[in-house]
Amino acid sequence: MIAEPLPKLETAAGRPLRRALALMEVLARADGPMSLSDLARRTGEPKSSVHRILGVLTDLNLAAQADGGFVVGDYLSDMTRHSDHARAEQLRRALTPLLMDLQDRTRGVVLMGVLDGTHVRYVELLYRGELSDYVQSQPLVHPASATATGHALLAFRPDLLDRVEEFAACTGTSPTRLLVDLQSVRKRGLAVVTKNSAHGGAAVAMPVRIGADRPFISLGVAYPGRIDLPRTTLALRRAVATAGAIATAQHCGPVEQRPAG
Repeated sequence: MIAEPLPKLETAAGRPLRRALALMEVLARADGPMSLSDLARRTGEPKSSVHRILGVLTDLNLAAQADGGFVVGDYLSDMTRHSDHARAEQLRRALTPLLMDLQDRTRGVVLMGVLDGTHVRYVELLYRGELSDYVQSQPLVHPASATATGHALLAFRPDLLDRVEEFAACTGTSPTRLLVDLQSVRKRGLAVVTKNSAHGGAAVAMPVRIGADRPFISLGVAYPGRIDLPRTTLALRRAVATAGAIATAQHCGPVEQRPAG
């Protein structure tokens, strides 16, 4: 799929956006609320134009009125706080005991990862001392199409068909082959990548389901050599189920306890 070229900000259509961004930058750099006159002076725009732009920005919560002036609104911070990476960081502490138990059971490198554009970023790595050299030789960011963690998350993206060429291009993978692999992951709920992975070893990963939401984190186990797939998969499935319950409780409230018997 070939995307149409985006319009340049230098065009007439881009000028209102450029002026709004300039105003946002002034607000972001200010030590406190700024008056309409101060904003007009700092941006070089007429007060009438600044007033009109502020009306749009405040309506979108990109700016807000405070103490007789204007400040940056909460929209951007709220959006950042609810990003996949931020949500994973919030869960990391709650899941740490579970990840430590998974590491103890598998003796591998336990991975907790999220998608970051076309790549995977690991927000947690747990491993034993003898695996230090292997772990420290790896970057914290890998192409998603080359990792088990990436496959576990890409398989459930609603925009996969639209972006499969983009994901595949990061590693020179055939889009058709990547789609076939991801369809298998979606069916099995499990991603396995062997020696050809970006890790230089073998890895298995599963998405963590949190209520009805699209999975945004994956748990996995990687090894520098061969992997005991049945044993590792069993331990990982149990950990993922528990992680999903913990995350759902944090996201949606306490998990309902069914009466025994």
